[in-house]
Amino acid sequence: MECKQRLLPSSVSRCMLDIPIRLLSGGPEKPPGKENGKAAEGLDSEAAQQAAQAQAEGATSTPGVDDLKAHDPEMLAEALAEKIQEVEQYKERLARALADMENMRERTMRQADKEKQFAIARFAVGLLDVVDNLERAIQSVPEEVLKEGKDPETGKPITADRALSILRSFVDGIKLTYSILVKYLEANGVEKIDPTLGEKLDPNKHEAVYQVSDPTKEPGTIAAVLKKGYSLNGRVLRPAEVGAVRKPTVSA
Repeated sequence: MECKQRLLPSSVSRCMLDIPIRLLSGGPEKPPGKENGKAAEGLDSEAAQQAAQAQAEGATSTPGVDDLKAHDPEMLAEALAEKIQEVEQYKERLARALADMENMRERTMRQADKEKQFAIARFAVGLLDVVDNLERAIQSVPEEVLKEGKDPETGKPITADRALSILRSFVDGIKLTYSILVKYLEANGVEKIDPTLGEKLDPNKHEAVYQVSDPTKEPGTIAAVLKKGYSLNGRVLRPAEVGAVRKPTVSA
């Protein structure tokens, strides 16, 4: 059969060529719409879920380093050896710390003892002047006067005026020594507790040695002072010994 070539318009030829293509593709071509987009999104989400599930299963099924150590005796032994070494290091550190603390305690005790000794030494140095003045007071009364009653200058029996002069020198020396001692004690925080008559009895500073009945005085007050007291920086070293006025008894 001979094919006669006929010239057709360009629009007709395109249409004739397009018909077989549509028949082979299963029908007319549909434009992309919402349904096709939703289907694509569903496929993407399903694929993502499957990938995540596969990754999770792979992570759980893959053995970790800790699992290998738990099932590997050699690795477990190495880990145990490391821990034992750490424990030994901590023990050594603890021993050194305890030794340092003990050395510090001993040094502190030695230093405290030295401070105490030096404190006593400083206090003793201040008392040396008192000792010197007492020696001068004793030397102011010659032995001849005490033993023989003679004047050491003339060798004759001592006169009343001469004895009075020696006695005055002795008393002056004692007063000077007493004044120096009191000032020194005050400089070191020692103060005198010297109650006055009629003062209210304070059991924190006064010790009532006896009680007297005196209707002319207020009960609970000081009637006499037997011995003065002393305090150190506000703390009572020795209370003053006093006599107190007794409360009157009520007769039945």
